[in-house]
Amino acid sequence: MAKSVFGRFGVGILGDATLTLGAVETLMTCLPEISTSSRQKLLDGIIAAAAEHGPFDLEYGQPSNRHQLTLDAEQVISVCRGIIDHADATVRRTFANRLARADWVEAMPFLGYLAGDTDTGVRRRAYAGVKRHDPPLFQALKTIEELPTAAGRFAPSPTSFEVLSLSPDIELDTLPEESPTSQKEVSETTRPFTAIKRRTSLGYAPDRKTPSRGEITLLLRVEGAEDDAARSLDIRVPAGKEHATLLLHVSSQSASLSVEPEVQTIHVPRNGDSDEARVRVMALHPIDGEGEVAITIFDEFRLVGSIAVMFRAEVGDSTLILEKSRDMLFREAGDSGAAPYIGPTIQLSLTNEAPARIQFHMPALNESGQLEMVPLGNSRDDYDAFAVLNALAAASTRIESIEKNLGNPRKVGVESGDQVLELLAMDFHGIAREIVDNLISLQTRTVLARLDANAVVQWVLKNPKLDAVPWELAFQTAVQSTLKEPILLVRVPVRDDTGAAGSPRTAANVVASPQTKRRLVYVVGDGVASDATTLNGVLEVVNVARNKGLDVVPNVTGSAREPMNLLKLKNSVPQADIIHFLCHGIVESSGNLYLRIENTLGGQLLPHHIRTFALPKQPLVFVNACSSAAATFGAVGFTSFARSFLAAGASAYIGTLAPVVTATALRFATAFFDGLLGKGLSIAGAMNAAHADMAGDPDPTWRLYAVYGDLGVARVSAS
Repeated sequence: MAKSVFGRFGVGILGDATLTLGAVETLMTCLPEISTSSRQKLLDGIIAAAAEHGPFDLEYGQPSNRHQLTLDAEQVISVCRGIIDHADATVRRTFANRLARADWVEAMPFLGYLAGDTDTGVRRRAYAGVKRHDPPLFQALKTIEELPTAAGRFAPSPTSFEVLSLSPDIELDTLPEESPTSQKEVSETTRPFTAIKRRTSLGYAPDRKTPSRGEITLLLRVEGAEDDAARSLDIRVPAGKEHATLLLHVSSQSASLSVEPEVQTIHVPRNGDSDEARVRVMALHPIDGEGEVAITIFDEFRLVGSIAVMFRAEVGDSTLILEKSRDMLFREAGDSGAAPYIGPTIQLSLTNEAPARIQFHMPALNESGQLEMVPLGNSRDDYDAFAVLNALAAASTRIESIEKNLGNPRKVGVESGDQVLELLAMDFHGIAREIVDNLISLQTRTVLARLDANAVVQWVLKNPKLDAVPWELAFQTAVQSTLKEPILLVRVPVRDDTGAAGSPRTAANVVASPQTKRRLVYVVGDGVASDATTLNGVLEVVNVARNKGLDVVPNVTGSAREPMNLLKLKNSVPQADIIHFLCHGIVESSGNLYLRIENTLGGQLLPHHIRTFALPKQPLVFVNACSSAAATFGAVGFTSFARSFLAAGASAYIGTLAPVVTATALRFATAFFDGLLGKGLSIAGAMNAAHADMAGDPDPTWRLYAVYGDLGVARVSAS
């Protein structure tokens, strides 16, 4: 690489490009107009500067008419971002080729993005680069490539994976330069499968010779699976296969427990009991209280179940003795009807080191078509959920203070309401940048970059403490430049946070009374619809639902609002298919969080109140209130309205992570319900439609909406 006198990195090239308005634009113009060798040399210099976070100098033009320009470190990254969307496919190919060779770890998300390019040559080079640097990550990307996703993704061409047979030492420049071609688009696909139910049979046998050891056994049986009282799992067998393959991931956050194997697979025949899974447990030290072994179970489509086995370890007669104290199944069988493939699953768990880090895994198919749990790296920094929760509470207070002064910008220290919104955007981007840089692993960012627009990620949270992070803020193009916005993150809790035995959906076994119409219960809180604009927004959602034949039960009629205390609320929701709140969410200085339905104690809804609700119709719950999706402290640790509603029987939950401007909240809800009820979209489709509708809104608070649940069993639609 040639060095220039203007900086550490620089090249000189000859070409016909002329100086344009800016350095970045000039370089982007040069790229298609220069020779292949000059382009390679130029991109090598850009990549080297990006890897060192340094500036880059460029001399270009004919010998008699030379130009000079300098890119600072930020502009260098802007060029990298721009090249992945460059109109010239040969430029993108060369960039993918040079990235594949580069010793720049941060290049991986760019390769992930290029792996989804419309041009076959770009894709092959990107996949070759990923395979060279990180074979397990390549395996995860290949799984995404071969699974159906939302409408508009590009089907893999027959030559997409010819690179798989190439050796790691392949000279990428020798790959043929195909002409740019767009691959055929495919429509939304329902992957055919048969749903079967199996009853969980969990056992534990202590080691007679070594009391500090024991073995957990898990068998899934046919007998009793259809019994409503049975603790059963809903498993999906792919079409053409005689059995389902289940993947078990076992972990413990207790430093006193060791478990193995971490990952194993078992087969479940269509008409028989499963293989037996065996997990060896060893106590390393005495346990203060109980230690937990967490087991998550995946089929080829999604998370199907999670189990916690609790242990005690005490010293008796100078010997460490391990004993099982109890076990809990936290997910039960879902809807056995046909459902579309939702999207890739990424599991987040915590290591048992002190302090803990976040580790990422993804169920993926290996080259033999076998299901494996692929590691996607760890967070860079240690994870302290309490520190995150406190920081988010402080940020929420600041956001609320800023948004309250939209009409009085000088009080904030700026000149206009638009500048107030810019301040909010700075807060959001700063928080999101910290999440991306410190908490989301590089491999996970690469997988996210590979996804298409409108993709859905099932974000499986193995520990309730991980709910404290506003992950959604990191899923935006302004922060994670390689994402194709909008990508919808759906939080999938694997367990209920109460510690109660049995399924968290005990209410789902209650038989609902026959009802000809689906019901929407719309609860408007005190002091929300006090002006005509807000009231019209409320009535617009009501009208959309009524026009689609729903039985709408609002507590607002015309301009009159009926007070709604907790007792009335509890009695109004059991027959609801959709529950929608529009109210104020209050975060107290103590960290306590409640929904203010009325300005009285009897109108303050806390997460633990919802545990007393019965939601037999497994409704969609949308709480349009400030901080309604934020984690808070409950009687037994971390809790949230989302987890409480899901435990009461809700199939999906939508809320906000921090304060949201009321006008924005109404616009978002209207867009969502227009998609869900007016256009008959799925919950994921309606959320993506609302994101697209709000994308140009100057108020950034619409990005705070979070979705919880298993969308494979959440079946609310217009039909």
